[in-house]
Formats: sequence, C-alpha cells, structure tokens
Amino acid sequence: MKFHSSSELRVHEKIHSQDKPHSCSYCGKAFKQLSNLKLHQRIHSDEKPYVCSYCEKTFRAQGTLKVHLRTHTGERPYPCLDCDKRFITSSELKVHQRIHTGEKPFYCYDCGKSYYQLKQLKEHMKFNPDHSTTRSGLNNIEDEDKLYSTARHDDVTMS
Repeated sequence: MKFHSSSELRVHEKIHSQDKPHSCSYCGKAFKQLSNLKLHQRIHSDEKPYVCSYCEKTFRAQGTLKVHLRTHTGERPYPCLDCDKRFITSSELKVHQRIHTGEKPFYCYDCGKSYYQLKQLKEHMKFNPDHSTTRSGLNNIEDEDKLYSTARHDDVTMS
C-alpha cells in the first residue's frame, strides 16, 4: 500500500491502534475512524442510500453494493490458483483455499472436530447442544476477521 503524504499514512496507522475515539450516540459502540461510525449509524436510521440498478435492493455502504452487483454481472475477479473456481470476494477465496491447504481453524473443544468455516462449526454446535458454546471455537470469529485484514497490510510503503 502506498501513501502520497505523511498525513495519509497517519490516518492509516490509526486503523492499527487500539484507540477508538468515535462513539455512537445511540448504542455506545466505539470506532477507530469517524467514517466507520457514520456508516454504523445508518443501522440505527435504516439509511440505505446505495441502490442496485438491476433489482433496486438498497445498501448502507457503496462497497457492499459493488459486491452485490457482481451477482448480476457474473463478475468473479478472484481466481483460485489451485483449481478452476473463481469468487466474488477475496474473503470467499481465502475460505475456499483452506480446502487445498487442509487448514481447519474452527474447532469444537468438546469433541475435537475441526472445520474449514465458522458456519460449519456453528452447525455442529446446533446439532450437539450438549457441547459448550462458551468453550467452543466460536471465539475464533475475531481471529478470522484479523486473518483477512492483516495479510494486505504487510507491505505498507509511502511514495
């Protein structure tokens, strides 16, 4: 990632800070960036200013609309290098790649079974109610989010 000014770099560095100075006046949830707070506040107002030109479905964020449009256009810009499959989002590709690597990061502490996707573990927990959800691999939700967000920040430079 390249930055054209030192101020752009400082704004970006705030993403990695634990400081969350922007709080929602409705629910108290805190955010690192003001733009994320404004996006969050649309949940409370039900504001969805972005409209799909194909089906008129509405969205809170422009990026969500962009991904949705791919369902209409058929665009799948993320190819798997190990097979012929292509994906709408990079996160779908990353989850798919676990099939090839064998990585199963979501596991049940009670029986030891592990899964490629969080939804598979949740399904397992649903059909095994005697397993403790507080001790299960459900706490890996944040780990998966971090996995997606850290990989692209490895090569940060300023031009």
